[in-house]
Amino acid sequence: MGHRRNTHLRDILADELRRRRGERSQRQFALQLGIGRSTYNRIEMGEENLTLNTLDTICKRLGISIGQLFGDVE
Repeated sequence: MGHRRNTHLRDILADELRRRRGERSQRQFALQLGIGRSTYNRIEMGEENLTLNTLDTICKRLGISIGQLFGDVE
């Protein structure tokens, strides 16, 4: 994934979720993650500040750790 400098964590999260969503609609992916579509849309747009609980839920639903979700962040 490479080093990501001077990038906001919410932008990294948005990029990674977009990548993991693939061809699925935002609605389908939001349902899989257990969050609302409008909330998911704001996350993907980099406009949503997540709680740790929501971030934990997303990681559990994806079967990954928070470290895997954010990759190599400096």
